[in-house]
Amino acid sequence: MGLRRRIENSDLLAGLIARGLAGYLRLSFRSMSWQIEGRDAFEQAARSGPVVLVMWHSRILLAPAIVKPTGARLVTLRDPSPMGRVSGAVQQRFGFLSLAMSAAASNRATSKAIMRQLKDGHGIALTADGPTGPARVLKAPPLEWARISGAPVFTFAFSTTRQRRLNSWDRMLFPRLFGRGAAVFTRWDHEVPRKRSEAELADLTEALTGALNQTQAQADALLDLPPGP
Repeated sequence: MGLRRRIENSDLLAGLIARGLAGYLRLSFRSMSWQIEGRDAFEQAARSGPVVLVMWHSRILLAPAIVKPTGARLVTLRDPSPMGRVSGAVQQRFGFLSLAMSAAASNRATSKAIMRQLKDGHGIALTADGPTGPARVLKAPPLEWARISGAPVFTFAFSTTRQRRLNSWDRMLFPRLFGRGAAVFTRWDHEVPRKRSEAELADLTEALTGALNQTQAQADALLDLPPGP
């Protein structure tokens, strides 16, 4: 039986892997000197009501350690794959509420659970192009949840001077210990109306894609690194 199937069939194994990965991410975060821009504005907004935090999938690994919900719970979404289960368990160890999206059935129950959290003032954090890509191609959920909730949208990215790139569809950034790190939170200066035309949706998609790319490039630039995936 392969590792993916073992994880799929064992909550214990998924939990053990998540515990080890979360421990490494905490150590990695603490081993670096950090320059973080915009987090105070994000935290103030998150304490005041729901927020939508969006990032590219390639820059997700250290997000739980950097964002760390303060005063308000953040809901995250995970896919039902074995790696998704591990990712959700890692996020829970950092204080997030991870909800699984179904691959086969309707996600109505999950959507209702998210709506309950939003009504209680909690926010939602999600990847714009995940979990399967294509890389840096915006999918519908970020704009849809911004439309439904009416919440402000923040884009997020981190970068590190010591890193390796995984052989994944998005060339995920895996942080190495020590070195320097940078992270950027940027409030997106657009509102997503309840009703919008196809042309308006296309404009919003282009605008949010550009904001995500700009935030990520800014995190790289803080470390004098060229823009990366």
